[in-house]
Amino acid sequence: MNANVQTINDPWEEAANPSLPSLTTSVWGLCEMSSWFCVLQKGIGKIPFDQAAHKLSERRTAVDIHITPLAEQDMKFDVTRGLIVESKDWTGIVLPSIRDLGHQPRELNGKWVQIELVPTGRTYTNSNGETKTETTLKFIKIYPDEAACRADYKAAKEGTGQTSSTPKPSSPQAAAALAFAKVVVQNVCRGKTDLTVIRSEIATQIAGMPAISQHFTVDSPEILQLIAEAMA
Repeated sequence: MNANVQTINDPWEEAANPSLPSLTTSVWGLCEMSSWFCVLQKGIGKIPFDQAAHKLSERRTAVDIHITPLAEQDMKFDVTRGLIVESKDWTGIVLPSIRDLGHQPRELNGKWVQIELVPTGRTYTNSNGETKTETTLKFIKIYPDEAACRADYKAAKEGTGQTSSTPKPSSPQAAAALAFAKVVVQNVCRGKTDLTVIRSEIATQIAGMPAISQHFTVDSPEILQLIAEAMA
C-alpha cells in the first residue's frame, strides 16, 4: 500500500469524507470496428436491415467496436461495445473523440489505440440486481503500430503522469540526441501516412547521424513514441 495514502478506519469518517472510485478505465490494445445497417426490433434488438422487408425510415446504422487489450495489461476480458450511430453516445462521445485525433471511424479498424471507458450518465441493473454505471468508449490515442502502443502503456504504468511524453533519456547526451531525433521524426512524418515509408526514412536518417544513432534506433521506445505523437 502507498505510504502516502491514509486509511480511514472510522466508518462515520468515511461517510463524511467519501473516497469515490474512479469511473474511468484506460485500455491500450488492438481496435477492430465494423459498421452495418440494422433495424431495432422490439424484444430482440438490432437485426440486419432488409430492404425488401423494412422501411427505409426504420433503418439505423450500427457500429461494433472490439478492443483486445495488450497482454501486459492483464485484463481478463476484451472491451466490446455495440453502438447505434443515431445515439447520443456515438454523436456526443465516441465520434468526437475520433475526430479530435484527426481520424474518421472507418480508419480505426486494425489500429492500435488507447481508449477510456467513460460514464454515459445512465445506470442499469445487472443480473444480480445491482445498480451499475453505464460506460462507453472514448478514444484517447491512435498509434502507428503495436510497439508504439506498448511503449506508451509502459510509460503510463511507470507513473510518468503524462502518457503522451517520451521515456526519460538516460543521460544528458541521450537527451540532446532525442531532441535532434524529435526534429527528424517530425520532418519525416509531415504530410505522410504510410508507416512503412516513415520508419524506413527515419531509420536511414538516424543511421547517418552518429550523435543520434549511438543512443537510439528507429525501434527504440523513445523514437516509436515520437512517431506516434507526430502521426496523432
